[in-house]
Amino acid sequence: IEDFNPARHIRKYRTEARERFLNVEELQALLSAFTLLSPKPRAYFILLLTTGGRLSEALTMRWKDLDLCTGVWTKLRTKNGRSHRVAIPKQAMEAIGALDRSSEWVFPGKHGRHWSDASAEKAWSNLRRKIGLDDVRIHDLRRTCASYLAQHGENLPVIQAVLNHASLQHVQIYARMDLRE
Repeated sequence: IEDFNPARHIRKYRTEARERFLNVEELQALLSAFTLLSPKPRAYFILLLTTGGRLSEALTMRWKDLDLCTGVWTKLRTKNGRSHRVAIPKQAMEAIGALDRSSEWVFPGKHGRHWSDASAEKAWSNLRRKIGLDDVRIHDLRRTCASYLAQHGENLPVIQAVLNHASLQHVQIYARMDLRE
């Protein structure tokens, strides 16, 4: 629209940038609570926490994308358009190893599809309510992974590679986060 924009007076909905991540006590409570979950949500949340993976990329993980011998997850298409290889820590591999392999999806849903965003969110909401982490979102697991890497001395290019961010600008926030807060 060149001359007249009917939305020119509408204010944009303001969103606050989040810097939320789990402190040591919250993380311990979450790790303990994982034992209360069935294998699929347990593996999914451990995978997100230990790899810093994006929610949708984990939901759409196929068994063919995962090398069970080496513990490497190959994402052919990611948010930034590049492929990405991820080393999966032992804890996540053990949780994934407990899953049924009868579907092409590591996290299967209904009707031959992958597990849905809504189902994952529901499982997360139930879990976080049980342990009193009402303000923690699933995406905060990704931020927690990056924050702990930064606090334990990993440099920003390594964190950038783990998160598969296109630039260091988006990674610099993690260097400012303090686990003691």
